Amino acid sequence: MKYISLILLSTLALLAVISCSDPSTVVFNPFTGRDSTPPTLLSIAMRTSIEAVLTFDENVIIKAEAFSVEDNKIQSVSVWDNEVVITFSKPLVFGVATPLNGRVQDFGGNSMRFTIHLWAKNEHIPSLIINEFSTKGSENHPDRVELYAQGSGNLAGVRIEGVNDSFIFGDYPVKAGQYIVVVFSKGTLQEGAFVSINQAGLATNNGYICLYTSPEWDATLIDCVIYSTMEAVTHNGFGSKAVAEKAQELFLAGHWSGALGSDAIDISKATATRSVNRSLLGDTNSAVDWYICATSNASFGSVNSTNRFD
Repeated sequence: MKYISLILLSTLALLAVISCSDPSTVVFNPFTGRDSTPPTLLSIAMRTSIEAVLTFDENVIIKAEAFSVEDNKIQSVSVWDNEVVITFSKPLVFGVATPLNGRVQDFGGNSMRFTIHLWAKNEHIPSLIINEFSTKGSENHPDRVELYAQGSGNLAGVRIEGVNDSFIFGDYPVKAGQYIVVVFSKGTLQEGAFVSINQAGLATNNGYICLYTSPEWDATLIDCVIYSTMEAVTHNGFGSKAVAEKAQELFLAGHWSGALGSDAIDISKATATRSVNRSLLGDTNSAVDWYICATSNASFGSVNSTNRFD
């Protein structure tokens, strides 16, 4: 009996170590052989304006009244293996997060509760590029990012993200040739500019700016820039682990030409009034597309100045 107890205790201790050291490990009950890990939500997608699809890592089942939504009603819920399809009574609002509460379980009886945010599917996002930016802002000339619309459409749900801050557009139609300005730090606001969530400013010396189709974690990247003052010696020349990891991610995905600080846009000579400008709307996903404009030639909201800082 003593030896049986020791074996049982050792088995339970081993299971405890496994479950704590790796949360993705599937844990089985040694007496029943059943999975004791709840389902994991892998992705969220709006299939249409009224239909959401949630994908899990295993087949799931649901109980009545398993889901609830704010400012809308659920018309139906269906399950297809590891996918849950939810149909709403009315379309989601463009550019506004819709909270959804839910509960699912697997065939082993393991359940999970969650709250997620859904975003209306925008099928009319225009072709966009980042056209001008400033990271060394002042009170009169705050940090800003300018987008250029190469086609007409709607910016609803489009997310622009920097190291310290982000902005999500609401329902906002644009025309081809239009300039859109987002202000990222506190200071004088130009007419028609949008204001970021935290007003925390863009990373001053080393950072990135990414433009995505939606706020969802697996959203498609539209455009990006990586910049540096070329002074840091750690973390691949960025002086920041977070920036270095993002640069590596963008490089491996083919969105930027390199993953080192030396591959980034050199902003060492930029100031509050010497912004970083795209050259003739060129887009090769590299630093060669960019230049520093002359002092007091920042041109947010209009055509880039061709006067360059020597």
